[in-house]
Amino acid sequence: GIIGHTSPFFRTVRIACISRGDNFEPTSFSVSTILIFLLLYTTYMSTAKKDKKLLVLLDSHAILHRAYHALPDFTNAQGEPTGALYGFSTMLLKIVKELKPDYIVAAFDREEKTFREEKFSAYKGTRSETEDALVAQLIRAKDLCEALGVPVIDHPGFEADDIIGTIVEQTAKEKIPIEIIIASGDM
Repeated sequence: GIIGHTSPFFRTVRIACISRGDNFEPTSFSVSTILIFLLLYTTYMSTAKKDKKLLVLLDSHAILHRAYHALPDFTNAQGEPTGALYGFSTMLLKIVKELKPDYIVAAFDREEKTFREEKFSAYKGTRSETEDALVAQLIRAKDLCEALGVPVIDHPGFEADDIIGTIVEQTAKEKIPIEIIIASGDM
């Protein structure tokens, strides 16, 4: 780990603190020790060699659904619902800003029945019909991703979870050196 007790970073901070005569017990850190720690950490993070690429996989349907129910009923000047789109775009921009992924992909559910529904008719049978305001935003979210240069993946008969699982499995099978973060409301 970057700041684990055996990491090069931790050893560097420990040496710097001890050389200044500071006790290296976390409860006794002085302000100057904390400043040294932050300076070294910032330097270490900015110069550390990145061994793996970062892939962020978005379960777009789950994120939009969560945003739809969490945020007010925003609308644009034409009266179209935009609350879920606002939540989705805010999360997407935050992910890009904070994580700085090398790759990002938006997986979407489709309207067709999934292979699970074909095999088990009661699959998701207790769920209510998706509201029209959310459906409209699910459609527009693909346009938003396209405008932002985020690839969209969907496939008839499969949910976003299935697509994400397939990408993860294929990445592992090919032994691609990559870290994967899944942004979802239900995985």
